[in-house]
Amino acid sequence: MRLTNGEPQGMIKKNKYWDKCTYAHLQECLSETERGWRKTLKVSKDLILREIAGEHILVPTGETAGKVHGMITLSESGLLLWNRLQQGCEESALTEALVAEYEVSPETAASDVKEFLDQLRKVDLLEEVPQ
Repeated sequence: MRLTNGEPQGMIKKNKYWDKCTYAHLQECLSETERGWRKTLKVSKDLILREIAGEHILVPTGETAGKVHGMITLSESGLLLWNRLQQGCEESALTEALVAEYEVSPETAASDVKEFLDQLRKVDLLEEVPQ
């Protein structure tokens, strides 16, 4: 180890948050913390997707029928997002799916995904599981 300004290279100075630790260990800690910020998103299993007269409709069942009065019609892009969410994925994967399928910018896709997820959260149809 070489010394730089009196400190061994590759070491983090002691501060109020951590003692000296190697860069590799710090990266490992940050990776674990980052996993806590990332979430797998899944939709409620109490909704059944049906195609009726060329439209994709979500029909609430079970406890969800008491929360959602009526049926939900999905647009083509909503159907794409819904299908991804049934399997579980991260929000970034939804944005990437919209960009890949439609000619939209990543910013527009991210905004659309956020709006879609916010609507699902509003009626408590989205499960968010930390990774």
